Amino acid sequence: RQFFYDRYVSALRKEVLLGGFMSALGEAHKLAVYGAGKVGREALSALCLYDKRPDCFAVSDISNNEPCVEGVPVRGVDELLPEQENYVIIIATAMGMQPEILELLLEKGFTNIVSFLPEVRQALRA
Repeated sequence: RQFFYDRYVSALRKEVLLGGFMSALGEAHKLAVYGAGKVGREALSALCLYDKRPDCFAVSDISNNEPCVEGVPVRGVDELLPEQENYVIIIATAMGMQPEILELLLEKGFTNIVSFLPEVRQALRA
């Protein structure tokens, strides 16, 4: 009994986490994943599972990155500023970097920002 209850709770938790994450993306006109590293690539894979594909990866310093990651262009965050109201930004970096990146994005005027939390990453692996 406990086994089935635990599996049910686990499945429900996964559904809530992933549903909340995907609904936070709403009906974005444009979608950018902030971070083109390991976590960013994980976010890309997760989005593709839900038939969402980002318009680009956003990074602070374009010179340290490839021009494309898995067919998705990598752009400097400042390049997104003219259309910032159209973007939902997913912060997909190490958790320790996320507060600083959130502050940077807010200072630049971005308001539609979500985090690719470890709990969401874990739910996707389960």
